[in-house]
Amino acid sequence: MGKYKKFIITYLVLVALLTAVSFTAFGLVWPAICPPMLFLIPVLFISVLALMFALCNLMEKKGKPVQMALTVYRPVKMLLLLAFVLVYILVEKEYAIPFIATFATFYLVLSVCETVMLVKTVRK
Repeated sequence: MGKYKKFIITYLVLVALLTAVSFTAFGLVWPAICPPMLFLIPVLFISVLALMFALCNLMEKKGKPVQMALTVYRPVKMLLLLAFVLVYILVEKEYAIPFIATFATFYLVLSVCETVMLVKTVRK
């Protein structure tokens, strides 16, 4: 876990910043279109982060390269996130567009962070 400390801190800071921006934007600028379950987006991304590190730790304990865990993690992450978005859209059709826009912002920013930070970490 020590070699991932910088990655975890960066990821959590980005989640906190994105959460603050989204709650501020919807609370002050567009309160009428604020998705009711907006708080689930950061919770979901933090849960996915925990899944990734559980897989990485499992691979390290087995003596296998971390790249194997990341190869398994990416499709699982995409399926989990897609399932979450589809269920949300089916339940809350009225707020689908603002939710998808917020979710896409989180996904893009955090995926770039994951890719850049993990490439740096794995190369060391």
